[in-house]
Amino acid sequence: MITINSLIKEYNSRNKSVLALDNVSINIPSGSIFGIIGKSGSGKSTLLQIVGAMEKPTSGSIVVDGFSIEKMNKTNLSKFRREKIGFVFQSFYLQNYLNVYENVELPMIGKNIKSFEKKDRVHKVLELVGLKDKIYSKVSELSGGQLQRVAIARGLINNAKILLMDEPTGNLDSATRDSILKLIQNINRNFGATIVVVTHDKEVSKICNETIELENGRVVKRT
Repeated sequence: MITINSLIKEYNSRNKSVLALDNVSINIPSGSIFGIIGKSGSGKSTLLQIVGAMEKPTSGSIVVDGFSIEKMNKTNLSKFRREKIGFVFQSFYLQNYLNVYENVELPMIGKNIKSFEKKDRVHKVLELVGLKDKIYSKVSELSGGQLQRVAIARGLINNAKILLMDEPTGNLDSATRDSILKLIQNINRNFGATIVVVTHDKEVSKICNETIELENGRVVKRT
């Protein structure tokens, strides 16, 4: 599903070159839960952004579902993200002026999807994440765990083959964290989606088929 070879990512900061990823090579099998672990500044979020076609590498190659990310132009990258990738961000990025239904529906706006199909998708995905009873609630009324479930539902709504999750348990207490980890496993089983999880939480690695640990942009451990 995802093959990365000799990946390097450099940024220019104050006329200096900053090496965010240094010769990273990994393979993420289709249908797996893959963990990227590391401290803040280790390069894990940069790697996730490149996998999600939000950034292009400085050098090296990355093939996602048969598409070479480093060779795509901006238009094709945008189309690829919409059609192939679901994102779940640490800060959720939900719209407070919209209710749960409207937040989950948002990625389908502008697509050639009939209204009844949109409604059916939203109901099904909210049932999957255990929020069918909150469908018309304001997001301001939800707990942290419920907000994370809405964010996951939104990431799944376009039937993405790949779900990218940035610190999905970072702001949660241990009990809520455990319920979210069970949900991730359930999504992996029922959707067959390839799930890539970026985290500093060692507990997350327990649900992963494979993990790597990054330090200063390099892979220092594989389990």
